Amino acid sequence: MQDILEDIFLELKKAAWEVRHPYRYFCLSSVEDNRPKQRMVVFRGILENVISIYTDIRTPKVVHFKRNPNASVLLYDSEKMKQIVLLGKVEIVEEYNALVWDSIGPKAKKDYTTLLAPGTVIGSSKDVLYDMEKVNFCILKFTFNTIEYLEITRPNHIRIKFNLIGNNWEGRYLVP
Repeated sequence: MQDILEDIFLELKKAAWEVRHPYRYFCLSSVEDNRPKQRMVVFRGILENVISIYTDIRTPKVVHFKRNPNASVLLYDSEKMKQIVLLGKVEIVEEYNALVWDSIGPKAKKDYTTLLAPGTVIGSSKDVLYDMEKVNFCILKFTFNTIEYLEITRPNHIRIKFNLIGNNWEGRYLVP
C-alpha cells in the first residue's frame, strides 16, 4: 500500500512539469448554490499535499471558493486505467507574486489580462479585448487530506482510501 501512495505523489509531481502527463489537466470541483460545479484546470505545482492552480481572480470559481472552500479534484490516466480523487480545501492567494508571474509564458499571461471577466457574454470570440497592463491573476492553493485511488486491473481492481492523520497518511483497502 505504501508503494502505491509513493507512486501517487511521484505522478503528481511529474504532472506539474510534464506537459503531456495524463494528470496535467484535471477536473476541479467547487460548490455553487449547494450544487457541484466542475471545470478543467492546469496542474501548476505541488508541495507536499498542496496543489497550485492559476486562474483569473474574476472567475466564478473564486467566488465559489470564497463562500465555500471545500473542493475535490479528479485525475485520470486512461492508459494505466488509474483514477485519483483528492478531497480538501482551496485557499485563494490574491497577493501579486512576481516570481510566479515571471515564470508564466507570454501566451498564458494573456489569459489573465482580458478586459472583461471570464464568463461575460460577448458577440463573438473575436470580441475579446486585452489590457496587458491590468493583471487579474491569482493562485488557488488546494490542500488535500484525503486520497481515493482506483486502479482498474485484472484479476482484481484495487481501491484504497488514504487519510492524512497528523503528518501521516493512513490507508485502507476498499471494495472497488
